[in-house]
Amino acid sequence: MDVGPRSSSRLLLRLATLLCLLFPVSVVASAVQFCKSGQHPGDANDGVDFCVGVSLHRNASTDAHNAYITLTHTRPEKSAAGWTGIGIGRTMKGSLMFVVYGDPTSGEKPVLSIRTADGHDQPTLVAKDQMNGGDIRVMRADWLSETSPPGTVTSTVSLVCYSCTLWPDTSISATAAEQPWIWAWNKNQQFAAFSDDAHLEMHELRMDSGWGRFVVDMAQAETTGPDAPPMPVIVPGVPEHDDSENQSSPSKGTSGAISWHHVGMRIHGVLLATGFLLLLPVGVVAMRSGSPRSFKCHWVMQATGSTAIAVGMAVGLSLHPKINSIHQAGGLSIAGVLVLQAVLGWRHHMSFMRIRRRTWLSHAHIWVGRLVMSGGAINLVLGLGLADYSRLWMALVTGFILVEGVALAAWVRRRSAIAAKTEPEVQGEEEQLVPLQGEEYFVVAEDDDQESYSVRDSTEKDK
Repeated sequence: MDVGPRSSSRLLLRLATLLCLLFPVSVVASAVQFCKSGQHPGDANDGVDFCVGVSLHRNASTDAHNAYITLTHTRPEKSAAGWTGIGIGRTMKGSLMFVVYGDPTSGEKPVLSIRTADGHDQPTLVAKDQMNGGDIRVMRADWLSETSPPGTVTSTVSLVCYSCTLWPDTSISATAAEQPWIWAWNKNQQFAAFSDDAHLEMHELRMDSGWGRFVVDMAQAETTGPDAPPMPVIVPGVPEHDDSENQSSPSKGTSGAISWHHVGMRIHGVLLATGFLLLLPVGVVAMRSGSPRSFKCHWVMQATGSTAIAVGMAVGLSLHPKINSIHQAGGLSIAGVLVLQAVLGWRHHMSFMRIRRRTWLSHAHIWVGRLVMSGGAINLVLGLGLADYSRLWMALVTGFILVEGVALAAWVRRRSAIAAKTEPEVQGEEEQLVPLQGEEYFVVAEDDDQESYSVRDSTEKDK
């Protein structure tokens, strides 16, 4: 029997229809994938090496969408330090975060911690009642070394976020062509215990090295049909696939929100460094300079430095209102002592103008000033460590602080020696002082100095 082309086509169509009825399939879109690679020495990304794959499928029960997520992170084979996290959302605030950490040598599986945050603060665990009807189930968590580069191991975690688009704290859309995501990592944290609620130390502040953002084409990641898709499989050798770190439109808003945090922290650091390492020391030098305007220069520098410190602290607190580090607690304590220092200086000046001699206020003003400057310098170095600056940067700043401290002490000692040689001999505990003319008296240097140069200049003029 001769079967023509038309008959053959009909036969193939019927066979295809029969196969579809017997074996229903889903129309599956390829899982979107994003990778950030930099594990190899010398790479610009300084070691960050992770990939995330995402698929979506409609949940028939809730009419929301389930998210199928695979996250991998490559790290040194014998290192238990650090963590890696991704989050759905424009910023940390309200983001649904997935954070992975653990010890590959312990025989235990990697820890997946589901968290969120109120801002740029310590992320906290997500409770089930926060999911707004959704749920999260971990399908896989393993350490793999066979497929990793020599000397490294890869944590592979797969999870299903059921009805993920119901998450209330940020917009998660199954139809978004550019759904904002964020990522961050810390490579140095040493964990006391690998619990899901372990305290996380801050990520590095430098963009593209300690944190970043990317967008995912959620519409392309969606699958249709009655069957759920398989867990996404990370495609090796594909650094950026079906999404990008450099997309326009929505990702610009993400970049702006996170960049303000980055810029704000830089402003915080610059203002405090300027106050503690430049303006306050210049105020001390000005006071002991012997100039007729020494007092005016001193209080102007001190006031300007204190203002810079106050503004810098306000910026820092606006970005990190929760106090959860030694640096923050120390900074607030130093600020309180700085206020006390200003009050002591004012009271000392008023007292000296009235009785023409030093009191305990004078010595308290001097020693509290030394405490403020020393504490501020130490806290500045702690801040560099918290911001994950390199050891070289911290060593350079520490060296500068030490050199400046030695130079300032030598200057004060030298001016004290000059004052001791030129001051008239003191008769008894209370000096006979003449009324002040011109500049007013003020002290912030050596507590065993004699009276100020402005007093001596006025005395010489009266003679």
